[in-house]
Amino acid sequence: MSRLRALFKTIRSRFLIATAACMVAFSLLVLAHTWVTGHRYINRMLDSQARLALEFDLAVREYVAEHVRPFAEAQVVEGEFLPEGMSTSYAARNVFEKVRRRFPDWIIKFSSDNPRNPINRAGPAELEIIERFNLNPELQRWVQDVQIDGQPYRAHFSARRMTGDCLHCHGDPADAPESLISRYGGKAGFHRPLGQVIALDMAAIPLAPYRQALLRTIGVNGLFMAGALVGLSVLIQAVFNGLVGRRLARMAAHFKGSKGREPLPADLANGSRDEIATLVENFNVLCARLEESHRDLENQVRQRTAELSHSEAHLRAITESAQDAIITIDNLGAVTFWNPAAEAIFGYTAGEVLGENLHGLLAPHRYLEPHRKAFSVFQKTGHGAAVGKTLELEARHKDGHEICVALSLSAVRIAEEWHAVGIVRDITEKKRAEEQIIEAKNAAEEANRAKSEFLANMSHEIRTPMNAIIGFADLLRTEPLTDEQRQYIETIYRSGISLLEIINDILDFSKIEAGRLDVEIVDCDLGEMLEGLDSLLRPQAMQKGLRFEILQCDLLERRIRTDPTRLRQCLVNLLGNAIKFTEQGHVYLNIGLETLDEGQTFVRFDVEDTGIGIAPEHMERLFDAFAQADMSTTRRFGGTGLGLAITHRLTELLGGRLSVSSQPGRGSVFTIRLPLEPTEQNAGALDRYAMAEATLAAPPARRRFTGRVLVVEDNVANQTLARLLLERVGLEVELAGNGQEGVDKTSGSSFDLVLMDMQMPLMNGYAATTELRRRGLTVPIIAVTAHALKDDRNKCLQAGCTAYLPKPLTAKMLYDLIEQYLSPEEACAEDRPA
Repeated sequence: MSRLRALFKTIRSRFLIATAACMVAFSLLVLAHTWVTGHRYINRMLDSQARLALEFDLAVREYVAEHVRPFAEAQVVEGEFLPEGMSTSYAARNVFEKVRRRFPDWIIKFSSDNPRNPINRAGPAELEIIERFNLNPELQRWVQDVQIDGQPYRAHFSARRMTGDCLHCHGDPADAPESLISRYGGKAGFHRPLGQVIALDMAAIPLAPYRQALLRTIGVNGLFMAGALVGLSVLIQAVFNGLVGRRLARMAAHFKGSKGREPLPADLANGSRDEIATLVENFNVLCARLEESHRDLENQVRQRTAELSHSEAHLRAITESAQDAIITIDNLGAVTFWNPAAEAIFGYTAGEVLGENLHGLLAPHRYLEPHRKAFSVFQKTGHGAAVGKTLELEARHKDGHEICVALSLSAVRIAEEWHAVGIVRDITEKKRAEEQIIEAKNAAEEANRAKSEFLANMSHEIRTPMNAIIGFADLLRTEPLTDEQRQYIETIYRSGISLLEIINDILDFSKIEAGRLDVEIVDCDLGEMLEGLDSLLRPQAMQKGLRFEILQCDLLERRIRTDPTRLRQCLVNLLGNAIKFTEQGHVYLNIGLETLDEGQTFVRFDVEDTGIGIAPEHMERLFDAFAQADMSTTRRFGGTGLGLAITHRLTELLGGRLSVSSQPGRGSVFTIRLPLEPTEQNAGALDRYAMAEATLAAPPARRRFTGRVLVVEDNVANQTLARLLLERVGLEVELAGNGQEGVDKTSGSSFDLVLMDMQMPLMNGYAATTELRRRGLTVPIIAVTAHALKDDRNKCLQAGCTAYLPKPLTAKMLYDLIEQYLSPEEACAEDRPA
């Protein structure tokens, strides 16, 4: 078998096999073509013979129908049926019975699905043909190979359809000759509709004799071609062996016996210029070049060896001087390289670890099993969770203590096996420093939380009594008082408002520092905001004898896009400062548009005063927290020094800029620039000078409401204030001292509104609101709280409150909110005292 396989490896054998395969394929194609063309010829010949026989059959029938039948009908008595002269089928069958004596294998017959003569009954194949003709009225002839008595036949069929001439014998039996009825009966062959196929004429010739003759011819031709192929193959083999085989064998023997650099014998060229001669010449040229290349290669090997030695020395110097440990392990986990830095980090010398399992030396015991599983995957695939990444983990030192290291792991393929290269850095000190930083950060955050909690509690503790002070002062301002009493009450009210502003400044600054102060950019009505500023600040300016104007310097859209609450806060701070630090002259707010060099358009707010001004040396720290121009300013005018710092931070949160220009003794101009953004809709332009002519609005008419209000408040003073404010507008008031009492009172009484303090003993307002909603109370619950930090409004709404009111309350704030939930009675005008 091995010799046979070796034989098939030679060019001579493969050439002979390829040649023989081509000749065999050609011979098979010739034989196949002979079979196909012979079969077509047989079909054409048989079609011609069968068509001739069928035409002859039809001609006999036509002759009988046109000539013999009329003559016979004229000779017999009416009603008599003589089949020898009147039946076309009878005549044709008898004629072809004589023909079949010469051609016994031929079949020429008449067949019907309901014949009068049983020998004419159609077989299964003929019934299918009759059905085909009936389904295709336009079809008259059909050719098909059929099986008759298990033998193949080439058959031609002609359909005999029912016509008017046939009705006499095949229509109604009552119209048929009596002799026909008496001979065949009154059922077979009758009741045929016009156009129906009543019979088939078939001529069928057997195919088997012709196919057998064709196969014999192909067999003889195949044997002849096989002999010719064998002889031709022997001849081709002899010629190929003389021209190619022997010469190639000599060349192979030369290559086998030489070192590969000796030239081939010249006689292999054989005096010709064929491909082998060219190969010999080119090989001899190649030998000369190979000898030269061999010498060059030896020189290059010596040079590369020297370079490799230098590279190894260079690499050794790098790895030995590296500050990070460089470790390599083979596919079994054994250490194959261990540099001096690894010795310093882990305490093992190279001699102690080379060839040892790395995981057993360095991995803490709790990590041995995970390391083993991960390494088994790495051995097969070179992949793993740590490959290609830098991980921080613990490792064991030689003395047993654990150290923190950063491991960068790579996979390399060496001799079809995966090896690992690790770069390890000792990060123990770094991790210790990070832990100290985290501890310091946590301490700072804890201190910040403590500060925030302190501010929140301070806000609550101050706002709760302040709610009573400002609320009662506001109530007294509406009562008839003497001038001296009114002066005292106004002083109390303004002092309370000033203290509240100080608290708000401290809380806002705390929120800004903590990054918890959010702005909400929406479309807002600039005209409405300016009117509010005018009504708020003009009385303060007039009280000091200052001229106060709000002037529009350009045609502005009435609506702008910003946070209206924070913009109003900024303008109130700047205008309030201007009024406070100006003794005589004016305070103006100028509004206009400005386009800077970068092409962006800003809305510009200039707050201009003729006050004390700011010295140049104080400008740098003007926007610092708790800072004013100098301490004398604080002593003279008061304040916390937070207003400008808050305004500066808020302007930045709004995406704008705050700047100042000032001259001592002549006044200052503070400028806020906010980017002008398109709004979704606009209500037209502002009247250019409408703000300059604004006046204080007339005091509002006192409102009246109907309904019962439950006030849940633990502070007695605030209970009294709330009761007075609510009863003054016609409301019935019920008081509760804590959340539990408030929940209990809703069980036995119905209320239209609930005012809920959120900070109370026993049960606070959050828990009470949640319990009321759980019990199904649907009336509005308004949260009243002195807390002003950490999203207190959202916290109240999440607990189930309908709305939110911060302390201290004012009558207007309370009434405006109540009006949203209770129906007011018809209002009556009441003038407030001047």
